[in-house]
Amino acid sequence: MAQYDLIFLRNNATSGIEFAEQIVPKPTAQGMFLTQDPINGALSWSKTLIDGVLSGTVSGSAIVSNLDTPPAAGKLPDALAVYNKIVNHLAASDAMVFKGGLNCASNPNYPAGNAGDSYRITAAGRVGGASGPVVEVGDVLICSQDNSAAGDHATVGTNWVIVQTNIDGVVTGPSSSVDNRVALFNGTSGKVIKQATVAISEIALKSSLIADINAAGSGTIAKERLYAFTKADIGLGNVPNVDTTDAANITSGVLNAARIPSLTASKISDFNTAVLNAPYTYGSATNINQTLAALAANVADHDTTLSSVALRRTPTKPASATAAGTLFDVHIDSTEGYLYICTVGGAAGTARWKRAALASW
Repeated sequence: MAQYDLIFLRNNATSGIEFAEQIVPKPTAQGMFLTQDPINGALSWSKTLIDGVLSGTVSGSAIVSNLDTPPAAGKLPDALAVYNKIVNHLAASDAMVFKGGLNCASNPNYPAGNAGDSYRITAAGRVGGASGPVVEVGDVLICSQDNSAAGDHATVGTNWVIVQTNIDGVVTGPSSSVDNRVALFNGTSGKVIKQATVAISEIALKSSLIADINAAGSGTIAKERLYAFTKADIGLGNVPNVDTTDAANITSGVLNAARIPSLTASKISDFNTAVLNAPYTYGSATNINQTLAALAANVADHDTTLSSVALRRTPTKPASATAAGTLFDVHIDSTEGYLYICTVGGAAGTARWKRAALASW
């Protein structure tokens, strides 16, 4: 028999007592335990736990309690050391730990939690009470503070981060803006806005329009129900409704030279018909043209009358006493000192001129 073999006395009797010797060879490796077959009573070495449970306490150098450094092979870790190692590792890395869903239909408070605890919203509403932020289905709550107590948004809201997942069509804008300013799209993407210079208060709606809309209640407001704005509504009540590009519409003020129509033969003819031949009474004349003709005839008659009785100065002196001339033509020659007068009008040879010396004053 080899050394270290074990010798057991085993009761082999079906009834009563009858001992027999049984030799168990030494185990082939360390860490094996002795087990007995409940059917035939055979003894053997094994590394297998049939039920997976080892009753009793393992202690001594076989247990490793410090997991900060790699343990030796064949050692068993202490369960509490394993737990603390995992918890401390998670706490140090602030890893996210999914805690489940959170129904926000009734605006619940934030749950108690530690850094990394996360919840997924299963029903839309508010979180942290009725004054908390609005959340939608699919949004995620992440705790950022260890040992955060349960509470409303005013008390523990800063301990939680809300990650919005429903961002289809999300719009971005400037980092800051003036309150009550109108927003305009910036570019054509439909995703970026910018601030306009006009304020909401500067856009005035007619009270009657608001009344019509409020009275509608629901449905579509017909076009004819919308209020028709007038010039006075927008401060243009004193502006005439005329086409200022048409000179015919200008009744006062100064007409720009560029708007005066070009003068053409047809327009002159139209002016003559509309103005000069317009009905008009002056003496025996019936229009302005006839009046102008009558005035011209009167002037001619007047000139004829004057020519028969008036002295008329000629530009040059007569060449001889019988030079051609008209009765009462006169000429003064300051060089010679003579005054020439035509006493008989007529052609050369028949006319008669007289002259007289001019005496000094």
